[in-house]
Amino acid sequence: MSKRRSSSTSSSFRPPHSPLSQRAKRVLLGIAIALAVSLAATGTILAASQHGRPSAPPLTTKQQKENAYATQLAQAKLTPAATPGAPVPTPASCPETFTTKITNDLVTPTMSANGVHVHLVNMGGTRLGLYNYGFDAGWDLANPQQGVIIVEREYYDSCSTKAHSPQNINYLTPYLTPYQKGGIRMTAIQGPNILFTTQDGATGSFNFVTGQFS
Repeated sequence: MSKRRSSSTSSSFRPPHSPLSQRAKRVLLGIAIALAVSLAATGTILAASQHGRPSAPPLTTKQQKENAYATQLAQAKLTPAATPGAPVPTPASCPETFTTKITNDLVTPTMSANGVHVHLVNMGGTRLGLYNYGFDAGWDLANPQQGVIIVEREYYDSCSTKAHSPQNINYLTPYLTPYQKGGIRMTAIQGPNILFTTQDGATGSFNFVTGQFS
């Protein structure tokens, strides 16, 4: 009897559950759940940061130009302005009003050009191309039979730099007639030609551009 009772007692014996072990299990379970939630939240955040927000629609051409202009304006404000240099002087424009004419109203009866001293009969002028031309007609004081025409040429706009160029230096150029028929009196100006008569009654013409008598 005593052996059977002893065997039965040893097989049915179970040590009581410790309150501490149950509490530890609950703590561990709570920590596991918290970790799982934390990992899930972290994964969501990482996924969101990787994928990002939906991309904005592409800019229109107008918006691109406006952005480019804004960038240039900002750069211009950062760039120091260049120091302006001295202004470049430009000659004033002062073309003369010039009418083709011949007049006998002489300011002086004589004048000289390149060593030729001339007794004047009449004078005139015209405009041709880019130049104003002035004329003085008469005879050589040293030889009254020698007809002379003095040509003065100046650039139409006398304030232009071209008026002082080498192309405009033949002021007061005397031209002598190829014959000895007395002094010249101008009668008309037609284009580049001066029509004239001589004291001997002859007629002729003079091209004041080429300097040729005919």
